[in-house]
Amino acid sequence: MSWDGSGLPPQNLEAERSVIGGIILENGMIDEIIRDVAASDFYNTANQHLFTVCLDLWERNSKFDSILLCEELMRRSLFEIVGGAEYVMTLMESVPHASHTAYYARIVRERSVRRTVINVARGLLDDSYDETVATQTLLTKSLLVLEEVGSNATGEILSARQMVDRHRVAMKNPPVPLSTGLEEVDWKMNGGAYPGKLIVVGADSGMGKTSFLQQLVTAPAMRGIATLQVHLEMRDHELTERIAAQGEDYLMQYADLPIYLEQTKYTLEGICGSIRTARRKFGIKMAVIDYIQLVEAGKDKQSSVERAVPVFKRMAEDLQIPIILLAQLNRELHKRDVKRPRKTDLANSSELDRAADVIMLLHRPDVYDKQDRPGFCEIIFAKHRGGPTGIVAVGFDETKTRFCAVRDIPVRISDDYFPGEQSPTQPSTQPSTQSSTQPGYVKSPEAPF
Repeated sequence: MSWDGSGLPPQNLEAERSVIGGIILENGMIDEIIRDVAASDFYNTANQHLFTVCLDLWERNSKFDSILLCEELMRRSLFEIVGGAEYVMTLMESVPHASHTAYYARIVRERSVRRTVINVARGLLDDSYDETVATQTLLTKSLLVLEEVGSNATGEILSARQMVDRHRVAMKNPPVPLSTGLEEVDWKMNGGAYPGKLIVVGADSGMGKTSFLQQLVTAPAMRGIATLQVHLEMRDHELTERIAAQGEDYLMQYADLPIYLEQTKYTLEGICGSIRTARRKFGIKMAVIDYIQLVEAGKDKQSSVERAVPVFKRMAEDLQIPIILLAQLNRELHKRDVKRPRKTDLANSSELDRAADVIMLLHRPDVYDKQDRPGFCEIIFAKHRGGPTGIVAVGFDETKTRFCAVRDIPVRISDDYFPGEQSPTQPSTQPSTQSSTQPGYVKSPEAPF
């Protein structure tokens, strides 16, 4: 049966009444249906209110009946809105069999998904007639919104046996991390950037975020692994100028690497479409985005980040590639005497902190004070789901805008280069005392994470 746009959208009021009537008669059915249906899935507003109140009563008291339900409805000034005691009794009388409540709940959920798809399709239909919307934007938006609907409409619960079996299968072909090109960082990340992970790299202006990004995409490419960089701020000629600063030989070598650039998409839909296209056409195994606060996905930066970050996290898992988001820091950092960044300094930090598997913060003291350890950089692991947090020390060659090992810092290091106990994050200047298993690692119990 098709829907011509007139009349009511997909819904089943009888199933909705049976769900609520069923849980009034058998409160325990809530535990069986709570994974399948939410209040927003009900088409009838009164049923939405009733379902919400039933859940609240169940969580508060574990048991309730029609009398307690009516009292709670009156307390919330919803009694008359939902139809009073007469409607509550109608709900209970309309249940064919309370044990079928889970089946009725699935019907309610299925109708809800159909209504969502219709609303999405309406928006896509309007965009299709809008000549100002580019065709590629329309296609990528279609894929993204349907992907979001699908991820919300489906779910899976695994038994312990299924979890163990999946793990054993995965271990036969364990995921291979991609090197960052910095031994110290690779060590801290248990080998590098792993497939399916969302990594956030945050830094203040002038710290070298874009240079760090370039090294992240170049290191795998040097071994023939295709990577994609999405730039929302810098253009290709600016990037090429930075690469050329490392010498003509390096520039010619770079030209033959499997590195791809996207610099024309700014919307979440467009960027996701580009990543999927690059994965399909070029087989990329890493994508980096410079930077997350410029992605257009909502009415303002806050809402854009809140929407975009979970989508990138799901995409990393779906495509089984690491996705790296560069992020700006907020201005509060400049109001502190100690400029070492924290997670909370990330602009729009809450969603980034929630979704990221790894958060790295770059800190070069000489950006704020030219005399403070020139060429030295702390990479602060403020979050690390796969290992401990902490700080590793690397160098920064400003003439080539390139990060390097501490031993390769292109300045003369005097005996007092790292001044005694004044800094809890100083690396050792004696190579012989540094563990080969912990390259450049700096223990920093006072680091503010």
